[in-house]
Amino acid sequence: MRISITEKDGFEGIEVKLTVDPHNPQLPRLLEVLRMSEGKFLAYQGAGTERIVIPFAQVAFVEAHEPRAHIHCMDGRVFESAQRLRALENDLEHTEFIRISKQLIVNFDAVIGIRPELYGRMVLDLQGGTTVLVSRAYANTIKQKLTSWK
Repeated sequence: MRISITEKDGFEGIEVKLTVDPHNPQLPRLLEVLRMSEGKFLAYQGAGTERIVIPFAQVAFVEAHEPRAHIHCMDGRVFESAQRLRALENDLEHTEFIRISKQLIVNFDAVIGIRPELYGRMVLDLQGGTTVLVSRAYANTIKQKLTSWK
């Protein structure tokens, strides 16, 4: 891989151009990383009055907490989303976020350990010291994710 950077005074934003064989196995992962760097959640802090923008890269997992979802950051902070978990899941398509149970979506970049659990389940160790349980119904999703990295 060759990386070329052109800096221009007065240029706003970032423009990324990729020249790649469309069958290159690294392409999907590279696109996911680029999408993660751009994505942000809109959430509320405290009693729901202060709006805050949280970059995807700072989020460990998102948890259903009806009627909305809670966004758990890697540093331990928790915010309330303006959306339900299902709507967030649609927004997170083609990123490193994956559903691991009916209640949880996890940022796979935050995973630092994976352990098997009884009855076909798994435990994920996340940055920041949190552990989350992958339900049996979603364990294959994790296995597929791991095989796609090879």
